[in-house]
Amino acid sequence: MSMPTMPGDGRILTAFAPLPADTWRTHITQELGATAVWALALHDAAGLEIPALADAATPGAHIAAAPGVAPYRRGARHAGGWQMCQIVDAAAPDEAASQLADELAVAPEAIGIACDPVAGVGVMLHDAAALAALLNDIPPLPSPALHLCGGAAAPALLAALASRGACRVSSCAWDPAAQLLQYGVLRGGEASAYAQLADMTRWAARHAPACRTIAIDATVAFEAGASAVDELALALATAVAHVRGLVAQHVPLHTIARHVIVRVALDSQVFEGAARLRALRLLLARALAAFGGDDTVQASTIHAVSARRGTSRRDPLLNAVRHTLGTVAGAIGNADIISVAPYDAPMGSRAGRALARATQLIVRHEAHLDEIADLAGGSWHLEARTTALARAAWQRFQQIEAAGGLWPALTTGLITTSIMATAATPRTIVGASHFVDEDADALPEPTARHAVPVVPMPLASFDELIAAAAVQPLAQLAHMSPMHADDRHAPALMPVPPGGA
Repeated sequence: MSMPTMPGDGRILTAFAPLPADTWRTHITQELGATAVWALALHDAAGLEIPALADAATPGAHIAAAPGVAPYRRGARHAGGWQMCQIVDAAAPDEAASQLADELAVAPEAIGIACDPVAGVGVMLHDAAALAALLNDIPPLPSPALHLCGGAAAPALLAALASRGACRVSSCAWDPAAQLLQYGVLRGGEASAYAQLADMTRWAARHAPACRTIAIDATVAFEAGASAVDELALALATAVAHVRGLVAQHVPLHTIARHVIVRVALDSQVFEGAARLRALRLLLARALAAFGGDDTVQASTIHAVSARRGTSRRDPLLNAVRHTLGTVAGAIGNADIISVAPYDAPMGSRAGRALARATQLIVRHEAHLDEIADLAGGSWHLEARTTALARAAWQRFQQIEAAGGLWPALTTGLITTSIMATAATPRTIVGASHFVDEDADALPEPTARHAVPVVPMPLASFDELIAAAAVQPLAQLAHMSPMHADDRHAPALMPVPPGGA
């Protein structure tokens, strides 16, 4: 077979005539049969079709807006890149300090510290002084950024930092809806939660303008087995509920938008993960525009983390491959912050943490995925999938709105019922459910760490929480909040456990 002559200017693609989509379909039909194009199509958990062959005529495949331009489907930045943010989570403070030193040695743009005494996960710090001591070795802003991952304890962590007189944190954000999904109860209901969240945001606007205090945490639903459509619809409903609740507390829309951070979990499905991130940006931009937000308000900051769902305790080194694929998905989907978990999480050996750190460094400095804005922009498959997910999630969101909005939908189980049904679907996990190596090592069962039992105490305001932080341990502080209404209850979601024995 003769090869075409290469053009003298080095532009290889000009040596090959473009093949129309119909030509591809003809070849597929000749090789695989008349119905192959349709027979090879897949369907996701929500019933959406994923075509085997996408082209410019595929619905939703064509886009016009450039990266960094509203509605930010192609990312909020004109250039490529993301914050590399490895998370310190050792239980013992001295071990956490050692992990922190290892991360700082590579001069990252960001550091994450997990500390949630409510759930009993992350660094177990006694009080505000212990938190300040751990953070003492982190260089001052602007680099590295500091993200405190406190879950339900985020208000307590922010109050603890505020009580020490200085707050150099980039995010310490709370999502009361995720807390309700995780625990099945929200003390004082959403009215009390939004009073607390409004106080946190106003305090940050005055004293730490760079600190994001409002979380839209999609990881709880994803780890519980949610489909992409349910995950995106829930994140959108959460964003709308947060805006309504905080506007009712007299927080301006532009202040709300400036202090929001979105958390998303990414597994080994590269293109699906990238499409989820792109669809989420598009949905959030449309919702904020509906509230009257301009282009700057519509841009969202997304923190992508490695998912535990789909990992395996058996043959755990395979998790490093899964987390690498998730990192690539974050890069393609234009995540703003990426955190890669150790392959042996939650234990997280030093070797596991080093490999996780190296994963980001290789993706950035060897694969150079940070040098291109919107790596997969124009991919007909990815664009069509993004559009399909966004449209289906919007329809699902409208069902939530018709049921009274986020909070009633959570209480009645409208959302959780669908997520639990999807979670029951069997999933392929190489090394655990398929292609099992019976001689492979397996991670031990994680040691359960229980939260310190405390009695909830009502407070009038976030200022009172700051005052209490000077004398109360963090475990108690995390259970002190305004109580303006009755508790809100809802069916709780349980995370899908890792595969393997």
